[in-house]
Amino acid sequence: MNKNLRLTGCVLLACLAASVAFARKPFEAIAITTGPAPITVNASGSNLNDFVSSLINTNGQFAPLNGRAYTASSTFLGVPNAVTFNTNATGTAVTYGLTPIGFNRTFTGTSKQDVDTQIKDFFQKNGADTIAAFLKAIAEKSPLAVTDGNPNSATAVAAAGTFTGQGFTTADEIMAGLDGGKARYGGFGIGFNAGTFEAGDFKGSNYDFSLTGLNLGLGESVRLITPISFNYLKVEGAQVAGMGINFALPIRLQTMNKDNPFNWRVTPIGGVSLRGSADLAGGALLWQAGVTNTIDYKAAPKLVVCMINQATFHRSIGITYGDYHFDPKIDQQILKNGLRVVSPLTPRLIGDFFAVDTRFLKAAAVKSFETFGGSLSFRATPNYNVSLGANYDTGTRFKAYSVGLSSAWRW
Repeated sequence: MNKNLRLTGCVLLACLAASVAFARKPFEAIAITTGPAPITVNASGSNLNDFVSSLINTNGQFAPLNGRAYTASSTFLGVPNAVTFNTNATGTAVTYGLTPIGFNRTFTGTSKQDVDTQIKDFFQKNGADTIAAFLKAIAEKSPLAVTDGNPNSATAVAAAGTFTGQGFTTADEIMAGLDGGKARYGGFGIGFNAGTFEAGDFKGSNYDFSLTGLNLGLGESVRLITPISFNYLKVEGAQVAGMGINFALPIRLQTMNKDNPFNWRVTPIGGVSLRGSADLAGGALLWQAGVTNTIDYKAAPKLVVCMINQATFHRSIGITYGDYHFDPKIDQQILKNGLRVVSPLTPRLIGDFFAVDTRFLKAAAVKSFETFGGSLSFRATPNYNVSLGANYDTGTRFKAYSVGLSSAWRW
């Protein structure tokens, strides 16, 4: 079974990666020389550092600008005119602007390389607060921002992991409630998902892998669970990666059985996650805290209706390394509300369908989005099941498709 799981995952990954069509690069610039016979250069790139360095040093795509004064305007993750440049003919004086926050500063040096170094040093050291404010402003406008404000951002990924992982009652627990048996709460699980997305004019693919860490009983009705996740996103040559660990404390207030049609579970959650991209010049170390509420109701002998609600708070953690300090100053709240129906199709095959509404309660580029999905779970043995699922996400300037495979062992 493990060999088949790995093979299926590889096939899904290859097919989804091949389906991503050409789209815009994350960074685009239009540069126009000043003086007689002006030259216009249009260029694009996937790594901000390389792109800006090439523009300042007038090489690569920007080689036609060499030896000429020019002005340039750059689109940053789909936000037009976000970064501006104005330089003299020798490249020894460059005015650098960040339009969303009204920042302008002129850097002067003995050579183009000297100016390039000064700009890098400024944003990596003394200008950390400036770049943090800029990234926060971008997150409110770009559906591709790394840190916040869209379904692929650090905050949304963290909230989604706890919602499905802790909010959805497992298929074997629901079956135990329908059959009047005793559910197995301890165990180990792994899961893999792969998908494609469109964010504004950008197209990309994303993948995530999750597994159960600790799963300890603290009595009849309380457990401590520490799920761990890894995620990866690729968009037009740029890469974003992240990981997270959460601490969940599911408290069972009601347990479904022959005499009681309800499951009721309240789960306080807390955790930390890291998500960043050198290519897109963004990232964040986050902590999150919140609560998930799950109510399952046996509406018929073979039908369970579930309501899941979650509220989470997300804050960034400042990172200090030597003289370098950076904090993107993320302060977000996310509300997720979902409905789910679960039904055994056969004694071993369980089907479910769900719809989830997600809302950013503070400023965001994609203020809300909906998720529709379903899965089939096969109980291979009383202690082992494997599930195949699919999701569709849709929101303003955003849509995504994903498929996933997971397995769980219970004891």
